[in-house]
Amino acid sequence: MTMDPIPSVIIIDPNPNSRLDTAEAVLRANLELRGECGYGTEATVLAVRQRPDIALLAIEDPSARAVATLQALQRLAPETVVISYSTLGDLAMMRQAMRYGARDYLIRPVQPDALAEAVGSALQHESRRREAQKTGGGDEAPSARGTIVTIHSPKGGVGKTTISANLALALRQLTEQEVVLVDADAQFGDVALMLDMEVTRGIGVLARNEYDLSPPVVEQYLDLHQTGLAVLGTAADPDDWRAVTGENLPTILNSLAEKFEFVLVDTPGAVNAVVESALTASDLIVLVTSRDVSSVKDARAIISILDTWGVPRERVRLVINDSTNAPLVTAAEAERTIGLPATTTLPYDRQVDVALQTGAPVVLQTQRSRFAEGMFDLAKLISGVSGEPRRRPRLFSAIGIAGRRGS
Repeated sequence: MTMDPIPSVIIIDPNPNSRLDTAEAVLRANLELRGECGYGTEATVLAVRQRPDIALLAIEDPSARAVATLQALQRLAPETVVISYSTLGDLAMMRQAMRYGARDYLIRPVQPDALAEAVGSALQHESRRREAQKTGGGDEAPSARGTIVTIHSPKGGVGKTTISANLALALRQLTEQEVVLVDADAQFGDVALMLDMEVTRGIGVLARNEYDLSPPVVEQYLDLHQTGLAVLGTAADPDDWRAVTGENLPTILNSLAEKFEFVLVDTPGAVNAVVESALTASDLIVLVTSRDVSSVKDARAIISILDTWGVPRERVRLVINDSTNAPLVTAAEAERTIGLPATTTLPYDRQVDVALQTGAPVVLQTQRSRFAEGMFDLAKLISGVSGEPRRRPRLFSAIGIAGRRGS
């Protein structure tokens, strides 16, 4: 019986004290430490010479040198998986590291258990990627990818899909970058309804008809909203939903992340294999709860489930949505029960009720709405973009789906 080889690691960190602490975590995690260095040429030389499984890369503000080193590692040592770590639990910093190729993001001081878990997950992902290359071709080096953001609530009726649609539009309007919204509720999804769109094909048809889920194939199943937001919606075929599984959904999401800056996923209000696959594939999870007792209880339960799935709490952002004007639980009580601070609390807004009936999302009607303001604040937090949203977003995209817009 042969034992699995111990994963090898190098540490790239210009701070000697930080390197010492991280080296201790590496050894306590039972990993092989092959060297330490700072940024730049010495980092790429060490990676090329040692050929480690993992490069632990420190990233702090300002991040220019860390990002330049990360990019160089992607070019010169593509078989080495990069895991970044930082004292900053900042979404913009986390997203920047992921965007340039980091597979995970840890908070410093790095804890041995969290490090061992991140290394194991990253190497499993890399093994699957290489196996897919052997069977289906593809470039040898991993490419930069967008950010996958899953919006979830285990309980229906808390405004999750409303938030998904408005957040996607806010990101599109704020950043003017490519954004796609995926309706992962292939049976009862309402994303298209929220946007007053018709779905021509949708995610169920894609999963049923296509064995090849590469980016060019997946793009053919997208519809385009008048704002330029791409949508992978749900068509009204009673059988198609069965084709969307926990196995093929992550492939679809990762294919979209190769083409889009932001991939937003609206999940079913449940906990099943499809939901698990979306949450574990995500760079960021927006957990939505209202301020009623059962919603708060369910949100607390999903946090415990995420813990068992190995999803770091640093990836979860709590949004409290006052979907009625008579909440029973205070925001402070909800935070205490769930065990997370609220990233934002969305106030009750009557304009949301009107928008649900008209299919005209609030963020497109007025930016003076309190709900719309909250959506743009959340979009700024996710994207790292500051300032006011663009008044006139581009109407059409140049990614090959411009001719298929929804009504």
